[in-house]
Amino acid sequence: MWPFNRTPAPRLDPAVGDPTTRALHDALTGHDWSAAEAVLRGVPDADDRAHHLSRIDELPDLWPALGSWVADAAGDPLPLTVRGAYAIGWAWQARTAARAKYVTKEQFQEFFRRLRLAENDLDQAIALDPGNVTARAFLVLSARGRQVEPDEAAERFAAVVDRHPHHSFAHQHRLQYLCRKWFGSDDEMFGFARASFAAAPDGSLLGALVPDAHVERSMDDRGDYWTAEVRAELHAAAERSVFHPDYQPRAGSVWAMNLFAYAFSMTGDRQAAAACFAALGDRVTEYPWTYDTVLASPAKAYARHRAKALAA
Repeated sequence: MWPFNRTPAPRLDPAVGDPTTRALHDALTGHDWSAAEAVLRGVPDADDRAHHLSRIDELPDLWPALGSWVADAAGDPLPLTVRGAYAIGWAWQARTAARAKYVTKEQFQEFFRRLRLAENDLDQAIALDPGNVTARAFLVLSARGRQVEPDEAAERFAAVVDRHPHHSFAHQHRLQYLCRKWFGSDDEMFGFARASFAAAPDGSLLGALVPDAHVERSMDDRGDYWTAEVRAELHAAAERSVFHPDYQPRAGSVWAMNLFAYAFSMTGDRQAAAACFAALGDRVTEYPWTYDTVLASPAKAYARHRAKALAA
């Protein structure tokens, strides 16, 4: 039996069905800082911790309350890391997802102001704890919004992978920096994705960098992009990552599996897409389904692609 509803589109869950993320959301919205601390300290892997924290920007009006936690826990890098992570998403809310030409001067000013607040917190957290990989990973994310120079962006990424070589969250956002639409090129993006995955162990989430790069590249050539050659590379990546016997679901798995589901569906490989949808159930992410041009709603796009896969 399939682990999801066949007919209605799934709803976008800010916690993407993850009980740890949900517990963190409940603690933060209730301003229960001791509970939030317990959740985060109970996640030993810095990559998993970053994925959980990347979902808290969905929580409204959290910035003022987080200030009380930071003040009450002076000298503790954890609340600074949480507030810094939150402020990056808060900054993007001010900018909106619109193309730059549709963003007002005032929106850009608020965007950069909030990003500066985020980086101030993250820098302070690192000063208190130089081994704070989670804070360093969010600086990789903010590098894109702050439009930092390529050398500095590379240094931020290196500071993470020197301490955690296969940190999927940092790799995910480094790839975005290297996209042609930001500060790189197709060659840089694909070179990074392929080299990073080649160096990763079997079962690694870094296999998702391959469909991620193809999704980004396809935006410039939607109609004829998803060729047999692309499908073959996707299969090779999936077989050594999310379809590999050593693969273990973890905090970033929903990100990875949504990318593979979308990419396989776009190539017309419904059997491989169905395997991804079976693993996901109703756990849909906005990206990459926002790139579907038929339906504006990511959840509806996900449901449409899933229905096609199951029909096969």
